[in-house]
Amino acid sequence: MNKKDLIAKVIKFIPKKYILFITAQGTSVSRSSDVDIYCVANDKVKSRVHIFKDGNKRIEVFIDSWKDMVQKIKNFDEIAVGFITRMKLITGSSYHENAKSLIKDKFYLPPKRLLLLQYRIVVIGSKYISAKDHIGRSFFKGQVIPYLMLALFEKNGIWPHSPKHWIEQLIAMNDADAKTILNAIHTNTDLTQLIKKYTISFRGIHLKKESKDNKITYLG
Repeated sequence: MNKKDLIAKVIKFIPKKYILFITAQGTSVSRSSDVDIYCVANDKVKSRVHIFKDGNKRIEVFIDSWKDMVQKIKNFDEIAVGFITRMKLITGSSYHENAKSLIKDKFYLPPKRLLLLQYRIVVIGSKYISAKDHIGRSFFKGQVIPYLMLALFEKNGIWPHSPKHWIEQLIAMNDADAKTILNAIHTNTDLTQLIKKYTISFRGIHLKKESKDNKITYLG
């Protein structure tokens, strides 16, 4: 998929004059069944997501206003940062450079995000620890490991790439906790101490939810 085609996918949803920059990945005809497109527009545009089929490919178009993009960067949103730093620039080099200049070198979870991450590890980790059989323990191990990985990246200030590259990132870290997680993926290495280590400071959650945001009980 060429530059013209990618821009055409975006201007189906917003006028071209509002576009500040576009990045994309998965554009190779042979190597991917989906194409990710990230567009940052000026603040006249409301942020939106469009996911649809185009022939045999799934197209995922993520559009942020500049204001919302800045807000995501300040919240250390690793997905938006990945869109900006690891996808191919299609158009808008000056705005793209300005966006990159806002990104911190090290990954750090703000207090609310860190609290929610600890909560996930506490809840799933307790089910892992208390599982009565191998199948149940394996099931909850598979759920808690991604959260432990994210906590480990945060501890070491490493920006997470796409989850499909997390194993490679762990291997490259040469860290004792990373080795424990990698061993647990391949064997029955126990994760109990790691779960306790990354949740020792958890003291609970107290949130007020506005009615407009109270459509699902899931926290996040």
